[in-house]
Amino acid sequence: MLLGVTVELQAFTFPSHHPLLNNNYAKDSNALYLNFYNTNFLWNNEFFNDIVNGYTLIGYFLTPEFQYHITPSIKIQGGVHLLKYTGAEDFSTISPTYAAIFTKDDYTLIMGKLWGTINHRVPEPLLFSERFFTNNLENGVQFIVDKDRFFFDTWLDWQSFIFPQDNKQEQLAAGISTHPWLIKSQKWEISTPASLIVGHRGGQIDTLDIPMRTLLNSSLGGKVLYKLPYKFLDRVSFETHLVGFKDNSPTMKSLYSSGQGSLSQLTFGLQGNYFQIGYWHSNQFLSLMGHPIFQSYSEKGTGYHQRIRELLTFHLFYSKDIYKGIYLGLMGDTYVDLINGNVDYSMGLTLIIKHNFFLKRFKGNEKGQG
Repeated sequence: MLLGVTVELQAFTFPSHHPLLNNNYAKDSNALYLNFYNTNFLWNNEFFNDIVNGYTLIGYFLTPEFQYHITPSIKIQGGVHLLKYTGAEDFSTISPTYAAIFTKDDYTLIMGKLWGTINHRVPEPLLFSERFFTNNLENGVQFIVDKDRFFFDTWLDWQSFIFPQDNKQEQLAAGISTHPWLIKSQKWEISTPASLIVGHRGGQIDTLDIPMRTLLNSSLGGKVLYKLPYKFLDRVSFETHLVGFKDNSPTMKSLYSSGQGSLSQLTFGLQGNYFQIGYWHSNQFLSLMGHPIFQSYSEKGTGYHQRIRELLTFHLFYSKDIYKGIYLGLMGDTYVDLINGNVDYSMGLTLIIKHNFFLKRFKGNEKGQG
């Protein structure tokens, strides 16, 4: 990945643990809850190409948090995020979490732990869905608009903070994701999603003599979805995303100064499960946080690069609610390189446990609370 930061169209969808979605108690005031969120994962990447390394991810992460509703519109939450890979002696991540959340109608402001990774609704060449496992924690500021026919998400993820005379650079990522629906009826949906991600590394108070870097990825797309009445198939959709890369650094160090690509996908779905066929074509495309298989430059450190990339992609996703708050997911991806003839594939299994426990209601004057 570029910039040292780790962002398919969305290859899988998991139930979010974001507190805004737990609206069964959204109108509470002076109430304290314990939110428990756990994801267990096994993800095997069998890659045989010159661009991406093959590897296996197996482990889990836990995010237990206390959440206190000050008013119906304001809540604070804090806890800890733990990431552990099976076979590793130590936790890879032990990080305290905190967020202050203000919600009013369809608008939400978050400061602290963000509603991140796949929840940004950014195409896979820009935002790797595997970050849901490996880099689930994002911290900074986020503003969300979530209406029936319009979704907007803008965020700042401050990844590395520096003090005067530090021997490291500050590092951050910012993004915008929009999804307006032109038509949203009982049968048809037509939308035009777009997104922009900016990665920056630099700073003026560190001791390093390293040039500042600013890289950009963008996407502009269109999607048509048709809903069907069949038991075995309830929707078919087609979407195309035009994506771009730009090195906007004062001193360019990327292999390419700019690049572009396109991803088209045909999806057959049933109740959240789907099978998807896609076609990817790119020229000099590099990505800040996307799936490396879509890039032109090898992540293996060999210096290998392939200016033109052309892939046929297949995605299969199955999920099942096996009990209240417990979700099982099965996934499989195949990538066929139409230029070199390589066939790469991934497969995964997840078990997600999400529970919210009411602990206590405190007495308080709710007059005038928003």
